[in-house]
Order: sequence, then C-alpha cells, then structure tokens
Amino acid sequence: MNFSTPRGHDNLAHSSLIGMFSVHFLEWSNWDVLCSLFRFGSKGSKIIVTTRSTKVSSIVSCSKAYKLEYLSDDDCWKLIEQRTLACMQTNQNLEPINRQIAKKMQSLPLVAVTLGCVLRCKSTEEEWHSILESELWDMPQTENVFPILMLSYVHLPAHSRRRFAYCSIFPQNHEFEVEELILLWMAEGFIQPECARRLEGLGADYFHDLYSRSFFQQYNYRTL
Repeated sequence: MNFSTPRGHDNLAHSSLIGMFSVHFLEWSNWDVLCSLFRFGSKGSKIIVTTRSTKVSSIVSCSKAYKLEYLSDDDCWKLIEQRTLACMQTNQNLEPINRQIAKKMQSLPLVAVTLGCVLRCKSTEEEWHSILESELWDMPQTENVFPILMLSYVHLPAHSRRRFAYCSIFPQNHEFEVEELILLWMAEGFIQPECARRLEGLGADYFHDLYSRSFFQQYNYRTL
C-alpha cells in the first residue's frame, strides 16, 4: 500500500472522510504518511478502516475498535440465494443442499458471496453435494485465509486458472487496468483465436467471467 504527499495544503482544505476496506496488510511507515496528510486540513477529518487483521487494527487504532457481529445462518443463506436463485428455481432439490452449505459458512459474508458465485455455475445436485462435502471445510484457517475459498479456484476452467494465476506475479493490492491486463494475457498466449472474434473481445469476456466469480474487486468505474 503506497501513499504520496499532496503538492499543496489545499488538497484537504475541508474535512474529509476516507474509507479503507478489507485491509489485510499495513506498515507503520505507510500509515504515518497517510495520517500526515491530515495535518494540513480542517479539523474533523476521519479515516474508517475495516480489517480482519489484529495487527492492522493495532496500527490504526487511535480510538475504540468496533468488532462486527457474525452473520446468522439465515443471512448467509440470503447472500447465497441472491446468486443462485435461478439454479434453485430450475431444480428445487438444490435449496436444502444450499441451506446446509450456508450453515458451514462460519457466518462470514466473504465466504458466502464467493461460494455463491461458485454454486451459480453448477447445475446438478452432485456438483452441489461435492462442495457441501469438500474436505476443505475441515482445514485450519489462518488469520486472513479461508481454505474453503480455494473451491472458487479449483472449480475454475483450466484456461481461466492460468489467466488468474498469472496475476499472482503482481504485488498484493495491485490495481489492474483491464485493457492492459488483457494485452498481457495475449502476449503470454493465454487467449487463443476463436472463430472470427478479436482477441481483445475474448479477453474482456474472460476477465468479466473472473470478475463475476469475485476474483477481482472493482476499484473504480474507470478501471472496469
């Protein structure tokens, strides 16, 4: 996470509210740089940080930290239902499986949203049962990594896994420009000709498929 100092003090002439969401990693030096920007602004500026990391919380906490309550099983179910409603309307036997999966979510919205995207691409009871009974549910989790989220990667088509794995060469929290990423995929041979379609168009389809599965998070409307 990198910050730069504004050229003039007018940048923060008014009170500002800055939100930093899902921060997984933060150094003291970067936090000091960010806070220094507010020394020239009006009083009353605030920074809101959301994180699962106790280390990040200890760095940014100059006031009381608020611990959010876990989601109920019913709330997790609603998050999954939003993404799988069409599947369940086609096959009503999927709903009880979906409710059992929701009970395994550990009340975490990230897991619910991600697996909802995985289930949306599955249409049979056998496929949904394979997710319900996956051994990944029983693997221990670290502070910021849930093994069950690996299901979203495992259930990708092989060609999509290669394109997403390529993104790991970039630093954490890297902001991708979609058009630039597609050109890099093309240069690596990850996009092959298909009928008479332009490679750029195919690349855009591949990117938005990954985005719809929650592999990318929208930073601003310009980048998507």
